[in-house]
Amino acid sequence: LSLLRSLKSNICFIGEGAFGKVAKCQVNSTSELVAVKIMKDTFTPMSGDHPQ
Repeated sequence: LSLLRSLKSNICFIGEGAFGKVAKCQVNSTSELVAVKIMKDTFTPMSGDHPQ
């Protein structure tokens, strides 16, 4: 959680998949660029997924 507080606002979304989105962010203290995965609250099965 402290890492999330050290990030600037996301620069842009760089991808999306079945489990969530990936955002390109910058760390305030070092200006390092990082990728942050933002998980979805729920999983929606896609066609071809195996039943549980």
